[in-house]
Order: sequence, then C-alpha cells, then structure tokens
Amino acid sequence: MASPPLKRVYFDTNILFHWPHIPNNVRSIFGVAKWVGAELYMPTVVESELEARYVREVDAVYGSLASNWKTLDALCHGVIAVDVTGSRPSTDDLRESFRVRSEQLKTDYGLSNIPLTTVTLDTFVDMAINRRAPFEEYEVASRRTQVVGLQDAAILFSIIDHMKTAQEGDRCALVSEDGIFHKAKTRKLLENARVKLQLFKNVRTLFDDLWDCVWEAVRAPWRSEIEQVEANLNEQKDQLAEKIFPLLVASELRQNIWKRAREIKGLRVTEFRSVETELPASEHRPPNAATYARPEGSTVSISARASTQIDAVVETLNLFSLGFLIGQPRAPDEPPPAPKIEDAQLSEALNVSLNGTVRNGVIGDFEVTGVEAARP
Repeated sequence: MASPPLKRVYFDTNILFHWPHIPNNVRSIFGVAKWVGAELYMPTVVESELEARYVREVDAVYGSLASNWKTLDALCHGVIAVDVTGSRPSTDDLRESFRVRSEQLKTDYGLSNIPLTTVTLDTFVDMAINRRAPFEEYEVASRRTQVVGLQDAAILFSIIDHMKTAQEGDRCALVSEDGIFHKAKTRKLLENARVKLQLFKNVRTLFDDLWDCVWEAVRAPWRSEIEQVEANLNEQKDQLAEKIFPLLVASELRQNIWKRAREIKGLRVTEFRSVETELPASEHRPPNAATYARPEGSTVSISARASTQIDAVVETLNLFSLGFLIGQPRAPDEPPPAPKIEDAQLSEALNVSLNGTVRNGVIGDFEVTGVEAARP
C-alpha cells in the first residue's frame, strides 16, 4: 500500500445530491470509510443546499399534481367520479422533516458537520470582483456574463478552516464533481493556504483509494490461508490420491490421435500446487468485519492443480491404420491393424475441486468433489 488511509473525507453537494436518500455507491463509501477509520464531513453549507433543493423538488412535484388533477377532473367530469385526496405539507414541515431524517443518517453513518467559514464577506466580494477561484465568470443568454462561485467558496474555505485541526501527515480529501475544485487556480489557493487537500472527481476514484486499504487487510490473511491449505494438501497427498482415484475417468485423460487410456489401475499425487480458496462471505471479511476470519465449522471451496503419475492400460493405434494421413490409404477389403494394448505410466496434471472444513482456525478435513484432466 503506497499511501496511508485517508483520515478525513469532505463531501460536496453534488456527491450527496439525493440526500436524504443515499445511492448504493455512496453507501459503499460510508461502509469502507468506517472500516478504514476515515472521518466523514459534510460542510454546513452543503447540508443547507441539500435542504433547499429537497424542498424545491417536493414543491415542484406537488405543483404538477395540482395541474394533473385539473386535467383528470375535466376528463372524468360527467363520466366517472374520482377522488384524489391528500394535504400538501407546508415548507416548514418539509424542512423540519428533512432535518430529522438528515440527523438520523448522519448518526447512522458517522457524518459530522463542519461550521461555515469565518472568512469575511469583503474577502469574498474582492475575490468575486477579481474572478479569483473558486469564483468564475460564465456567459449566459444575449452574451451577458455573470459571476458564480459563492457556495463553492463557502464550502472550500470552510474545509480550509477545519483542516487547521488536522494532524501532520493526515490524508484529507474533498470529493466533488464540480470542475472548479480541480482547476490549477484552486489547487494554488490551497497551496497558499498551506493545506494538503487531495481532490477526487467522483465516488468511484474515492472508493478505489479507500478499498486499497481494505484489500490489503484481506489479501495478506487470504494468501496465508492458501499457503496453509497447500501445505496441508501436500502432507495428505497419499490419502487424497485415494479419493481422487475413483473419480478419475480414463477417457478424460490427455490423449493424442493414436494413443488413449482405456483403464486406470493406480494413481500417485506428486504435488499439489496453484491452490486457491474461495473468499469467505462478505460479512466475514473487511470492510463488513473487523478482521478476515472464517466461522468455526464452515465449509471452504478449494481448487488445486495436482501433478500425478497414473498407472494405466493404454491403447496405441498402429500407425499403418493412419495411412490415409500420409497418403497411403488402405484397400477396401483390408482389415485395420489391431491396436497395441500395454501398461504405461502417464504423467498428468489434474484440476481437483475440494471442500475443506474450518477447525480451530485451520482448514482441513478435505473431501474431493471433482476431478478433471487439466488442458493446455
């Protein structure tokens, strides 16, 4: 792992756009961040923007309902009686309900607010007049221009103020889809403020960064588990050969055009390698669990490659029976030469499927569930 895990993550409005509803990708971020130990923050101005947006959306839907009701009443008048009832909540009720639900979510997922910046209004006015990031000028209709960026400036400077409490070496990040935060001028502003704020353009890149830490905590014990299983398989290779033998079908062994196995008389495993274990269910590994662990008595699916020596009865076709391949076809009344039957020892690689059982934290009690010849 190249970098330490993120310590603080700040969310812009466009990432939490559906708040107080949470998309699955954002919910995943919350879960992984909790395991990593990252602190999650929502600037107060972000929550205020989300509240205002929520109220506007609900009002807009109620407005469309009223319009559609008039259309419905006209269509049904004198034909069929319709009854659509329901009271429209007040703006104050909507705001209060939003705040109650928002507090519940913040408590459940460990989000905290950070206060509005103490930067003075005259500083923002000067920045807007001089078009300093995050303020920027946009061209609108009729070639008129307007300056935008007040909310972005409030978010950014609130984060800068809050980061003064961070410890040396803490990795802190803002995730935002707003392009102004990712421009060189904004990065220069952060540099001048002497804060190290990493910027993520979307939830996916943030998740990947957090997941690197989780995967490291999964990969190390998983590889250790695989090494343990491989060692145990090789210690028990003679016993396992006895379980593989009855499942092996002669016709499935590697063959060429003139030689094939007719009967298997014995089998010896020389080595198990390329072992893989199926990962435990998600609830038994990070980020849904504190550590990687398997429940006592649980069954583990295992795949392995077995190098074997097989004693077999082999049928070898007489090369003259293949004369058509070398331009010497047999006469119509000429009987084909009899194949040669002999004992032989074959070196075969087999793909073996097994189940193991967890006992005292160790995978053992192996049962062979399937065998097939490994193909090149």
